Amino acid sequence: MVHWVRLPIALAPDQPYDINGIFTGSTTIVDGVPVIIYTGITTDNKQVQCQARPANISDPTLTNWTKLSFNPLITQPNGRDPATAFQDDKNNYYLIYGYGTAELGGQAVIFTSKDFVNWTYLHPLHSNKYGTFWECPDIFNVSNRVVLKASLLGRDFWTVGNLDPDQMIFTPLNHDLGELIQIIDSGKFYASKTFYDPLNDQQVIMGWVMEDDNQGAQRGWQGFHTLPRAIFLSEDGLEVRSRPVQEVRSLRDQQSHRCLKNIKVSPGALFQNIPNVTGNQIEVQTTWQFPRNQVKSLFVFFHCLITSFQRT
Repeated sequence: MVHWVRLPIALAPDQPYDINGIFTGSTTIVDGVPVIIYTGITTDNKQVQCQARPANISDPTLTNWTKLSFNPLITQPNGRDPATAFQDDKNNYYLIYGYGTAELGGQAVIFTSKDFVNWTYLHPLHSNKYGTFWECPDIFNVSNRVVLKASLLGRDFWTVGNLDPDQMIFTPLNHDLGELIQIIDSGKFYASKTFYDPLNDQQVIMGWVMEDDNQGAQRGWQGFHTLPRAIFLSEDGLEVRSRPVQEVRSLRDQQSHRCLKNIKVSPGALFQNIPNVTGNQIEVQTTWQFPRNQVKSLFVFFHCLITSFQRT
């Protein structure tokens, strides 16, 4: 999850159901085969849900994908960004994607299927008035709790709750049903996706960071992913936490490692001004000691440090 190899484009707009764009999707392992469900933008700019499967399942890089001949699979409601599907103990599949209107508020709508091809609409996963549209919703298990995540209002939010296995209704544990109260990241972090890492038995999240300019053509790229983070819960099980995955430690350079003690940090300080600290990508591990009336100084320092890191 640190070093990556670039492969050819997997899916490109070339059909009437996705000719105006291929939006966010997810992959689910179905009978041992990875299956992509993604949002296609049709010739008349409707959002529909489509499916693709590996052209050669024995190819270790899964370079080529084949779109189903009977796409699109789901045409209503007009939403986007399907999440990884899940199953119940009766082998029914369930799929959510983002939806919402000014009247209904933001929602994640849920569908069910027996064969992963024919889908039946059930209802909104919850009742909500938070925002007017949800993007990139996600639902997954962490420590025997259910986490619901959504992107809206320029931020990514998540909450802990329970999913009724019969009604398929999600209920938050620690706040009103109408809110996703916990922001994942206070910086630039949006349209995140999660996936399960079976090697370390953990759910991993990666977000999208966007620039403040439109110089992508000159750079050759626009936007990038954050470092992968492992998801866990607070001790009381009511809040979601994340930390960089262990593999990130392989990037540490012991020659440039610095151990600084008794450093006084003034409000508004930048890490570039700390003695003997240089570089445009910095990992910081800290132990703090400060009076209660200086908590704001701590926040200001970290805000400046994160802002400086993201601009590099």
